[in-house]
Amino acid sequence: MKTKKVISRKNEPTKFPITLGIVLYLLLKGFNIPSWGWGIYATLMVLLIIGTIISMSQEKEIDLFNKDDDKLTFDERIEKLRNEKTK
Repeated sequence: MKTKKVISRKNEPTKFPITLGIVLYLLLKGFNIPSWGWGIYATLMVLLIIGTIISMSQEKEIDLFNKDDDKLTFDERIEKLRNEKTK
């Protein structure tokens, strides 16, 4: 499979949907939904987590603040990354 370049996780918060799952759980618990609703919630959360894991496994992290490029401006770093992509 083709990998895609993404910003390094050191430079942005993680994308894993744990917070979303907790918030939805508390919301659904507050509304006291029936058992079939919990089944739908669990199924969707499992699919979301599996999709996130697959997406994260196909990513290649790029560090925007690379120590080797201290003399370059931010725009020059972005241009350098774009040029690497076309090679």
